[in-house]
Amino acid sequence: MSEEVLQQKSCLTKERKLQKVIEFSRAFIATEETPVDYMEICRMMAELSEVRFVAFNTYDKNTATFRTEALHASDRVKQMVFRFLGLNLEGQRWPMDEDHSSIMEHESIWVFDYLYELSSAALPQKRVRRIQQLLQIRNVMTVRVAAKKEIIGDFTIFLDKQSPDPDPDILRTFANQVGLYLKKTAVERELFESRQKFDSLVRSTQVGTWEWHMETGVITCNERWAEMLGYRLDELSPMTDRTWVDLLHPNDVDKSDEQIQKVIRREIPFYSMECRVKHKKGHYVWVLDQGEVSEWSADGKPLTMFGSHTDITKRISLTEAIRKSQQHYQLLVDSSYDIIYRLSTEGIITYLSNAWEELLGIPIKECVGKPYRSFVHPDDLQLLKDLEKRLFSSKRATESSGIQTFQQQRRLAAF
Repeated sequence: MSEEVLQQKSCLTKERKLQKVIEFSRAFIATEETPVDYMEICRMMAELSEVRFVAFNTYDKNTATFRTEALHASDRVKQMVFRFLGLNLEGQRWPMDEDHSSIMEHESIWVFDYLYELSSAALPQKRVRRIQQLLQIRNVMTVRVAAKKEIIGDFTIFLDKQSPDPDPDILRTFANQVGLYLKKTAVERELFESRQKFDSLVRSTQVGTWEWHMETGVITCNERWAEMLGYRLDELSPMTDRTWVDLLHPNDVDKSDEQIQKVIRREIPFYSMECRVKHKKGHYVWVLDQGEVSEWSADGKPLTMFGSHTDITKRISLTEAIRKSQQHYQLLVDSSYDIIYRLSTEGIITYLSNAWEELLGIPIKECVGKPYRSFVHPDDLQLLKDLEKRLFSSKRATESSGIQTFQQQRRLAAF
């Protein structure tokens, strides 16, 4: 057979294998199976490289180890390996030594003459040599699997005496497709797990979420968002930015728009405001509304905003109740005929009621911040000292004393 005919035959073979790579790639795109079918990936590589034995190993950069995910071989071969080594190769982890690491960084394909070179010190050399003899393995080829320079794993291809030398271009092309597929699968899995965690967090914190598609005006919410307002989600659908304005309290519309515009103008990264939203029954619910632009166009226009609603009605009601209680208490204090005061632990006046000035004639502002004992009659200082001692040494909430205080006109006032 002439050299030209051999070249034509080689080209046809390569073309058919490239077509196979395309078919396999389409299969990757179409598959929705999880977890990844590593055995099928090994079978594909075995078909492309025309060998009987192929292993696929994933790489863990945190531990610098490989894990054999699948071994394409007959049951007889697997049983023989188990008999000699005392373990199943699938599921085993292998440390990556410095030589192996250096090769992987610079080469996509490398060849070992002996199987024990690949296993390093992880397996007994004599037994590994024996396996190589029994299986008539002449070379071991390793093909790196990576995506965007990130090493994902490798194929280990065992070439026996009957195996042809695989085309390295075919192996690289297929390995690259596998790398992209596994990277895509890993990203999708991370997104799925992240979404599950987010949904769990939303459910546990009872937070309503919303997403505003700003070009169309459509707003999508979760069930909790609608539930806060007494609705089912389908009762509010389809929901738009007009729906939001109609639900918002009239006095909060301008404030809400102002906060959103600040985010759009990039004056602030996100907004957070308390506002009132109308309930289905007609009353208003207080919510903490937070949001930020989650997607921008290439020319800097906001496309999507994402945010959350937290029901703070109880907190607002409690705050209002405390405020009214404080007002009521202050009214009682201000209208009391008795002097009500507060001292620091050092005896400094920190608060005086209006009765102080009315009874003693001394302006309150001249007294706050001064020692209380400076207003006590000299004859009563020992009484004050004894009172302080009893107060600090006991847990009694109140004490009484006949201490006298100077008036501005030097008269004594007992209290």
